[in-house]
Amino acid sequence: MSDKQLLTVAEVARLYNFSVQKVYRFIKSGKLSKDSEGKIALSECLRVFGAIPSETGIKQPLNENIKQPNDDVIALLKQQIERMERDLQDFKEREKQALEREERAAKERDRLFLLLERQAGVVSPAEKSGGLFGKLFK
Repeated sequence: MSDKQLLTVAEVARLYNFSVQKVYRFIKSGKLSKDSEGKIALSECLRVFGAIPSETGIKQPLNENIKQPNDDVIALLKQQIERMERDLQDFKEREKQALEREERAAKERDRLFLLLERQAGVVSPAEKSGGLFGKLFK
């Protein structure tokens, strides 16, 4: 391919594995220019997008001006992650305690119902069976 070759938007999209809409967004934002016929010079594509992925096998970054996060940002993010992990552990502990309270409350409720049934004279299935307890306390 020569640098003087002109490409359509669809050809540029296919060449760089982009959608047609993405190429139009680059044109609209002013990052990529086209001529009066709507054609884009290959040299313009190379300037904006770098080497053609199919030729090099390496996909070039679209914007080389993207800054890498500095150490302060990384440290802040690590602190936030640690805080979130602690919050998650606290939540799990509170959930465990709530389940234990619920289980104790259910046992207490069952015990109180049993006492109420005995007080009301309702005979439980264990007492009806005529087992040793049933014979002793008739």
